[in-house]
Amino acid sequence: MDKIQRSIDYNALDHKWLSRRDISREKYTLDEINRIIEEQPEHYLYKLLDMATSAFKYYNMYCHPLKNDISLAAVTSLCTDSILKFDLNAQDDEVFHLSNVFNLIIDSNRGLLKCYDCGTNARAVFLKLINVHRGNSLLTHNEQQRMKREYLVNITDPQSVARKCKRKLINMTHDAVFIMSVTIQDFGHVWIIEKRWINGQPRYHHYQSCLNSHLLIDFIERMDYGRNPMDSMNIELFMDKVKYLLDIKTSWTDNNYRTFADLFAFLPVNDVDNPKPGFCYTWIKP
Repeated sequence: MDKIQRSIDYNALDHKWLSRRDISREKYTLDEINRIIEEQPEHYLYKLLDMATSAFKYYNMYCHPLKNDISLAAVTSLCTDSILKFDLNAQDDEVFHLSNVFNLIIDSNRGLLKCYDCGTNARAVFLKLINVHRGNSLLTHNEQQRMKREYLVNITDPQSVARKCKRKLINMTHDAVFIMSVTIQDFGHVWIIEKRWINGQPRYHHYQSCLNSHLLIDFIERMDYGRNPMDSMNIELFMDKVKYLLDIKTSWTDNNYRTFADLFAFLPVNDVDNPKPGFCYTWIKP
């Protein structure tokens, strides 16, 4: 429970995966868990079950507005099977297919690791959003070549790449899907930012998952897109915080960890004492 409490204290989502793991280790059926909770309302399984299932309850509660928005409907079609409440190794065939296609486009040999992995799901979301807006996932030769050039982590001057990414996000006058990647020390993270113009106003949405932390639907719940589908993130503040982390070359302070968790909803597994930051991105107009 210490790791679960730490996740909550840092406003991360690591407790989602941890609660599901702990429930699966108990070997109880759902009926048995519900009976235990009914007989012992203060039983620790109550909190675990609430953490493990809240995003799926959220999805059911806000299913109508989520399905009425073309982008949110696309994203929440991936890795939302109820089996994922307790099965940490369940696979979504569409996620695997789309992420494999993305790898083929950019000649990447990165491994694909099912529904919790950030890179696997970001690749799938990227192509899924293009698919639903274009009507297919086909990319032109020029688009594919640009993606190959851009989507290579820069560790020499990641700040300049992040500044360029921020300018492009803000100045782009049409809809676009961005996939971004940051490396810190011995780990990395990949996520999606989608910009859509709706009724003359830009809407920025952030989509992601994380290995041993959370699913796409967990992050949707965190961002509260079901209740507020038109809510737009503050993209300037977000990118400024990304650049702030890329500027750090020494051991992280507690404030640095909190900034990272605020951005990406998980905590590094190991202490960050030699960051060696890197960053890259690419984008497509759907």
